[in-house]
Amino acid sequence: MPRRKQQAPRRAADKSINWVEVLSTWVENVLP
Repeated sequence: MPRRKQQAPRRAADKSINWVEVLSTWVENVLP
């Protein structure tokens, strides 16, 4: 995820939006 490097300074926000990333990954894994 190249976007993680850009969001490095926003670590606090990343933790808050962590569930969004998990959901996105889960959906990508579930959907073919």
